[in-house]
Amino acid sequence: MTVGIIVAIIAAILIIVAAVVVIRRRDGRGSAAAELSRLDLRPLSASEREYYVDDWTAIQGSFVDSPGAALDSADNLVTQLLLNIGYPTDDEQRLMRLLAVRHGSKVPAYGEARAVREKRRAGATDLDTESLRVAVVGLDGLFQDLVAEHSGPSDTATQTQTQNQVHGAEAKAA
Repeated sequence: MTVGIIVAIIAAILIIVAAVVVIRRRDGRGSAAAELSRLDLRPLSASEREYYVDDWTAIQGSFVDSPGAALDSADNLVTQLLLNIGYPTDDEQRLMRLLAVRHGSKVPAYGEARAVREKRRAGATDLDTESLRVAVVGLDGLFQDLVAEHSGPSDTATQTQTQNQVHGAEAKAA
């Protein structure tokens, strides 16, 4: 065989492998979207949304005095919100795939926040306040998306007020 034929064979193999990878990734997203469409996701009532926003605001306010506890509380609140909406939270990889369908830009930061919390639970001593702050901000992105997306149709009038309350609290905490 000549060098040209060997190069052509290798190039063909690489193209086939790349095509298989692309197809598998696309099928994975499609299956997550199909699974998500089968879930019974529900909107939040006005009182539920108010409860979550009030709790979130209190958690942000507690960060200065107790950043680790604030991270724990923020993670617990997001998990509670996910459950209330109807997301399955018993399998983290499955949850991440499902969240990526509608909240893809928030999933990496959410995953990093979860990892920081797990390090904290395991007793890591190398977590500084900035790491904890970045984790809470990562949770905040997903929290905001979820509350906005799952506000009931009758809540659109108060949705702007809710967002202003939360973002106003962020400005005060910063």
